[in-house]
Amino acid sequence: MGLFSNFLLATGISDNAKIEAVFYNESVRQGGELTGVIQLTGGSINIDFNGIFLEIEAEYVEEEDGELHVKSAVIDELELSGEFTLDEESLVELPFSIRLPRNIPITAKIILSKEDRSTLYLKTILKVPMADDPSDADKIVIYPSKNLECVLIALTRNMDFQLTETNSILYKEEIIQEFEFKPNPDSPYASFLEELECFFLHEEDGLKVYMEIDRRARNFTTAFLEVLDLDETFKSVFIDADTLKAGPDAVAELLDSLVNEYAE
Repeated sequence: MGLFSNFLLATGISDNAKIEAVFYNESVRQGGELTGVIQLTGGSINIDFNGIFLEIEAEYVEEEDGELHVKSAVIDELELSGEFTLDEESLVELPFSIRLPRNIPITAKIILSKEDRSTLYLKTILKVPMADDPSDADKIVIYPSKNLECVLIALTRNMDFQLTETNSILYKEEIIQEFEFKPNPDSPYASFLEELECFFLHEEDGLKVYMEIDRRARNFTTAFLEVLDLDETFKSVFIDADTLKAGPDAVAELLDSLVNEYAE
């Protein structure tokens, strides 16, 4: 029994009403369109709603008092319906379409490290008169954009880095994702660096890469993020559309020059 059904049963509104989110595309790339339908199944009595809303909710990590805490933030929302009545034993389908932000965190586990803490939900909120608003949540699988996929291939295949950790953080009121890489033992970069920390931000005509090299192996900490300014703290390079279109080899050549600045 879902959270929605439990709520209605506990409040005595209905004993078997159900809500379910059905995705037309179970996975989607950053900046893509998430589509589907919210199915409402009526129970033993009519139920009045003041409205139905959808929220995309992201979990992120934040440091407080020296400890990491998982928090959540709404990164997009949509009013799906105004006031309506769900008749007993009826089925109502409400289609939805949400354009995802270009920098929305990746959640596809096949891409991410085992230590990833990034999770995204589609949350369905039902406004019920004279009661707390029940809700139901479904996980969303997000894959990298084609541009970011090209950069990740360049780093892991061409440059012989291994993605070791990923985390979502709150930066300037936007949820963005941190990627940490370590060079494989046979990598030419292993002689002068322990870890490569990157942020990737999509722009209109390409991808901005912020990069910092850490010569000391360390565990993830967000203490410095309270004052983080990517433009001042990290080296950066803009990868234009032509370079991205040329593929991972061209991207790797560009990133190699940036990484090797640290070896000088």
